[in-house]
Amino acid sequence: MAVVYDNVKQGAGTGTTIGSGDFTISSSANRAAIVLLAFLADPGTISSVTCGGQSGTLISGTSGNNTYWWFAAYKVINPASGTQSASGTWANSVDAWVGVVT
Repeated sequence: MAVVYDNVKQGAGTGTTIGSGDFTISSSANRAAIVLLAFLADPGTISSVTCGGQSGTLISGTSGNNTYWWFAAYKVINPASGTQSASGTWANSVDAWVGVVT
């Protein structure tokens, strides 16, 4: 099965939730999305990550922090096609970035 790049979108801000803004997901078979979160301080518990209204699952080994960043990556299998957005929600108000690749 070939991998086909669809779209990329990002958003940034300060708070306990952030969205990517709208982008288009094709209706092709075997769709997937990766939602990446990065924080400039400890976000606390990440309670929700979605793409196209579907919950994401943490990709094993992708969460952690270094001296400056906290980060995590989530996967969404077969996200809804059409105009969609991605978002994340966490406990502590921090500067954050979200990016999504479909």
